[in-house]
Formats: sequence, structure tokens, C-alpha cells
Amino acid sequence: MNKKELGKNQSLAREINNKIVLERLKEKPLSGTELSFDLSLSNATISSIFNSFLSINLIKKVSSDSTKGAGRKRVKYTINDDFGLVVIVSITGNSLEVVVSSLKNKTLHKVSKAIDKYDLKTIYETIFVIKDVLSMKEFRDIRLANIILSLPGLINKKTGELQVSPQFDKEIFKDKNTLLYLFTRNFNCPVYLENDSKLMTLGEMANQSFKEHKSGMVIYVDEGIGGGIVINNNLFFGSRGYAGEFGLINVDNKPIDEFVSLRALTKIVKEKLHLNINNSELIELYKTNKDVKAIVLNSTKYLAKAIIQMIQVYDLDYYILNGRVIDFGEEYLEYIRKPIEEYNKDAKIVFSTLREEAIILGAKEIGSEFVLDHALKGLENYEKK
Repeated sequence: MNKKELGKNQSLAREINNKIVLERLKEKPLSGTELSFDLSLSNATISSIFNSFLSINLIKKVSSDSTKGAGRKRVKYTINDDFGLVVIVSITGNSLEVVVSSLKNKTLHKVSKAIDKYDLKTIYETIFVIKDVLSMKEFRDIRLANIILSLPGLINKKTGELQVSPQFDKEIFKDKNTLLYLFTRNFNCPVYLENDSKLMTLGEMANQSFKEHKSGMVIYVDEGIGGGIVINNNLFFGSRGYAGEFGLINVDNKPIDEFVSLRALTKIVKEKLHLNINNSELIELYKTNKDVKAIVLNSTKYLAKAIIQMIQVYDLDYYILNGRVIDFGEEYLEYIRKPIEEYNKDAKIVFSTLREEAIILGAKEIGSEFVLDHALKGLENYEKK
């Protein structure tokens, strides 16, 4: 092996070791000795990595202990939360949630509010909320590392653009990058648009919901319908990030979003029963009004047919159902489950235990990952000079 090849291999090994050490320190505080033993790396290698991280304040000392009483102290390190903050903005259903998270995925502050429309007024109000939160004493001196915007609708992973979503006011789409522009201009940090269903799937994965099955799908049924496909414990995005958009599946020559989503169900109730209700009222009437209940349960046959199509095409047997349809309860789920199990006895569909918290959990994961990966790339470029 020539010197050039040797240098490349050493550089690659260093990059891999940096990432692994950082991932371990994100989980819990560890000493150099513990990491050296766990990762089969020399003390010198771990010490060098620690020194690099300390030079940019990416990690910090958190404790000293000794397993032998008055013996030599063992210093432990962890991710330095003062390195940066992650702000998550989740606009889902009829609610807005702003979460400030540490790089160890700990929620530091949360603001929730109900919203009527997905329009520019809501976006500006969200920006003001974030500014107010970041002006709080505990956050004032910590840089904002990035913002994750969780939104319904198709988001092109190649361009970062949000495609027109029926849930948003068209004014937002006058310019293709309006959302990115507004948040970047106001906060001067990287801003990432992410589909809420994909974040929800990442959250379920982080929660080990696919631990036993490894492959399956999250189906999100709320104001609209979305989803995410997991294959061998990896989220499948497709060529542009559109994979898993479950609401686009056709049943009886129409997308199931037009039969099954809460938006569609309130419209059907209005047309058939002449009741002008919102999504929350729909859920409450389901429990007391037999006609509303019949309409909701009738929609399950379309959902079941669509899942059977997924089984036929992707051969997936495990499905997690999330969204406010969970509030319809076990009878709703059983109406979906029965025809699916008649088609394939191995297929399993369950309600999520995380509900919408899965979105926040998924956003925390990718938010901190973006920050730490960017820090490592900057460190590697510095070390190459």
C-alpha cells in the first residue's frame, strides 16, 4: 500500500471513529477507558479524539469518579449542550408545537397552540413564538444550530422544496421557497423542511417500534393521510423523498384520502347528515351519534383495501396506525384488521403508543444528527489543513 492510500485509509478510519465516539457520548457520559474497552481502540486514539472534540467545545467533562476509593480519578465526558440548540416546529392537524431540544434530544422548552389555518399569518406567528422562546435567559447565550420544520405535504429531498399541499393556503406557495426564506432570514441558521409522516416514522424507529419486525409501515391518518415505509430498519425515501405517501393509493378509482382522512369524513358528514362540524367534533360525535359512527366505520373498508394493496406490492406484514383516528378506539381498528387478516393471517396492524410525540422524537433525532455531522465535517476539514 502506497503512502497516499495509507493516508486515505487512516483518514476514513478517523472519520468513522469520530462518529462512533460521538454517538456513544450522546447516549450517556463515558470515560476514555470505557470507550477504549468498548470500541477496542487504543487509549491514545480515544485521547486524540477527545482533544479534537474539546478544541471546538463539542464535548465537556461532566464527572470524575474512582472505582478504588482514593485511587486515580476517572474523568467522564458527554456532548456539550451549549454547543447548539435544535428548534422543532411541528404543524400538524389543528395544532402548532414549538420544541427547543438539546443535542442529546432532551426537551428544554415546549409551546403548543391551536391553529385554524395553515397560512402566512400562522407562519409569522410561529416565528415570533420562536424568537420569544430563544430570548429566554436559559437560551440567550446558546447559538441556534438549526430548525426542523415538520409539515404535511410532499417535500423534495433533492431540492428541499415543499410541494403544494391542500392543507396550506396557496399564498405560501407564491414562491417555491417561501418557508425556507422566511425562517432562514429571521434566524440565520440551517432550516430543514421534513414531511411529518416521515418524521413520525423515524420517531417510531427511535422508539424501537420495529425492533421485532425490522420492516413495515407507519400510516398516519389525520387531517390528511401520509406514511413511511421501513425496510430492514431503514426509512425508505424513494428518489425524491415521496415514498410512503399512503393517501395517494387509489381505491375504487379515487385516492383514499378522499374517503378516510378526517377532512374527508367531516365533508361526508356535512353532505349526508347536514352537520357542519370540525375534526374534534367528528371524533366526539362518533361516540354518541350512530349515523356519524356508521360513516366513520364505513371508511375503514377503503383503508383496509389500501393496506392489502401494500401487502401485495411490498410484502410487508406490520403496520402502525397513528393520527387522531386512534381516538375512534379499538372497534375502528378491528374493522380495519378483520379484512386484512382474512387476506393474510400474518399481517398485523396496531395503534401507535407514541401518537404525535413520534413526530417530535423523529425531528430531534435528525436535528441533532445534522448538527453533529456538520461539526465533524468541519473538524475533519480543519485537521486536513
